[in-house]
Amino acid sequence: EESGLDFFSETTDVLADAAYRKKSVEETARIARYQYLFQVANEVSADAVAVGHHADDQVETILMNMLRGSSLAGLRGMGFLALPNAWSDTIPLVRPLLSTWRDEIDNYIREHDLATRMDSSNLDRTYYRNRLRHELIPYLETYNPKIRKLIWQTGFTLQDDYDLVSDKIKQSWEYCVSEKQEAHIRFSLSRLRSQP
Repeated sequence: EESGLDFFSETTDVLADAAYRKKSVEETARIARYQYLFQVANEVSADAVAVGHHADDQVETILMNMLRGSSLAGLRGMGFLALPNAWSDTIPLVRPLLSTWRDEIDNYIREHDLATRMDSSNLDRTYYRNRLRHELIPYLETYNPKIRKLIWQTGFTLQDDYDLVSDKIKQSWEYCVSEKQEAHIRFSLSRLRSQP
């Protein structure tokens, strides 16, 4: 109100929903957050949904995907822009802080004497991401103090590789498809065999 901004809020029973969907609490909460953000974005005709993921979040995401056994798509981490995304074909999801480190954000908050809220669940080490944040990453830093920056740079580089491969796949698809019908797609076998 002091800033003249609209505020929207909703609560949901994530524990019950996670049990019903047979998903983790973390994943269920993430889905609920994004569904709500995009619901509100539609209601107010927003140009985008901006979230506060930062460079440390990117490092954690890349490590989580690596430890789970991911393809190039997962090892690139999150993108600065996602459109289409899982929640909308028309409203972009943007992450403007993805190259900003958590300590830079904390310093800015202190320097400008801003009020913040801490989600106590971020300290709960029963959650996979929190164990990475509070245990694995500090341990890896004993091997290389710059490990966070190196993982972030690797994800950034792999994004370019992923884009290159994706473009090649699109080109190959167009080159190899000889006929598209509602009931079938026909490929040129000789063109398909010529692809890497």
